Amino acid sequence: MSESSHRDFWIEVLKALEPQIKRSDFLTWFQHTALLGREEGVLKVGFPIVLSRDWVANKYRGDLLAAAKTVDSKVTDVVFEVDGKLGQESDTRSVDVNKVSAAKKTMRKIPNKQEYKINKDGVR
Repeated sequence: MSESSHRDFWIEVLKALEPQIKRSDFLTWFQHTALLGREEGVLKVGFPIVLSRDWVANKYRGDLLAAAKTVDSKVTDVVFEVDGKLGQESDTRSVDVNKVSAAKKTMRKIPNKQEYKINKDGVR
């Protein structure tokens, strides 16, 4: 499996996982994760730091495995590793979960307040 197909598969797993856990937890613990390998039904999932690896392994292992099985029923297990290169600018394997997240950003209108559109440079 190529790096891009690993990435595409991991994005599908994340999309299946997101509705199962709190959005804030999803955004915190799965940021810059990646599928590092896939062999004989076992997924090797990479995390940028030990803390996120351990937290997901302890709290979300079952949810993650269930989500992976919805994407591919041949998945039998998940193993967790740390790869300090994940999340670095030069790394193309990790996923920015903010871009994957299905949650809609909503804005509320406050009565009697003016609205301004701000462009990407911060100018009105």
